[in-house]
Amino acid sequence: MNIENILIIVYTLWHFNNYGPPEYLFLVYKRIYFFLQKYHEFWNNVLKPEHFEIENSITIDNENKPIIKKPVIKYEDKYLEDIRKMDKEYQFTEEEENMKLTKFNQDFDDLIIKKRLKINDCQVKIEDIAKKIIYYKNSSDSLCLINENDEDDKDFSLCLSKEDVVQKLQIELTSKEKECIEYTDELDTKDSYDKLKKDVEDSTYDFIVQEHLKRLNNSYIMENTPQGNVLLIFDLSRNSFKYYSDNTIPYRYLETVGRKYVKQFNCRPIFVDMEEELKISEEKWDKEREQLENEKKIKEEDLKNGKVTAEKKKNVFAKFKSYNKEAGTGKVNSGVPPKNSIPNQRLIEKQENEKVLLKEKANRYTYEGKMANFSFIKKVDRKVVDKKYAMSFADFKKMQKEKK
Repeated sequence: MNIENILIIVYTLWHFNNYGPPEYLFLVYKRIYFFLQKYHEFWNNVLKPEHFEIENSITIDNENKPIIKKPVIKYEDKYLEDIRKMDKEYQFTEEEENMKLTKFNQDFDDLIIKKRLKINDCQVKIEDIAKKIIYYKNSSDSLCLINENDEDDKDFSLCLSKEDVVQKLQIELTSKEKECIEYTDELDTKDSYDKLKKDVEDSTYDFIVQEHLKRLNNSYIMENTPQGNVLLIFDLSRNSFKYYSDNTIPYRYLETVGRKYVKQFNCRPIFVDMEEELKISEEKWDKEREQLENEKKIKEEDLKNGKVTAEKKKNVFAKFKSYNKEAGTGKVNSGVPPKNSIPNQRLIEKQENEKVLLKEKANRYTYEGKMANFSFIKKVDRKVVDKKYAMSFADFKKMQKEKK
């Protein structure tokens, strides 16, 4: 039997024993309902065994839970993980994408028109040269061509035979026909046409990137480094960062400030990750080294098989170095040469085998002076605001004449 039913029976017996039969039965049910409601509240909040288990488990977990200490990040490693999660490609706005499409169509159409004009001009010149060849073939044996290109030498005349003139024009005709075929192939051949399209796409992309980065001209950040405060801004014209600081800031701290700038203004492609560049340089060095070793092995095998002759042997007569000759006399010096003058072959081989990594790209930082040298207020270009300020004296006189 359920404990709630037992309680109802006990309460009903107690009520009949003390108060007799109830006049209104619903009062009994009302009191029973009230009693059961209070009982449920007390059971759920206090007497329920699960509360004891949860509390015990919480205390146990808190006692056994290890204290995790966050790793201390060096200042020169700040923002490194953040920029590596960023996209390395430029993200253009919808307006910039429309500008890119419009400029591509316009530039590509202009390029095609120029190519067509060159083809037409080339064909006209070919027809003129062909007419000249026919004309000179039907002319006399001897010809005198006056040099009309140079005004100072108008009296100079060059007499050529008919065959020489025709041969000269034939060479010029062949050259023009070849040039015309090249222009035609650029438009008619699929590979050449795709190459023209790709070149225009690249130039258009570079133009939109420059327009996209112009917004950084007025974007700057301030950062407190271990060596002092730094104000950093990106110079688009020089493609480098320029900074202001009252103290000398090492390059490794400037890299951190550059990462913050890139993260703040979402311009990841302008920043060069040095670790990635070193990996690229290392892979390139290993590939070149492997290629040299393979070429060396092939030469050794060819030399053994007799396919390649050995290198020229050294002369048996010794040629003494300058340190072996006495100054002014030219006689051989029998003394011991200085240690630093003789090249160490082992040292040379060691230097050749050492891995020297050169970064092809790197971030540039230009010091512009102290913090007080930076002007937060941008100077207004009056030539842009007031067109009359950019007017020349000739334009002014022309405007005065138009008024009269």
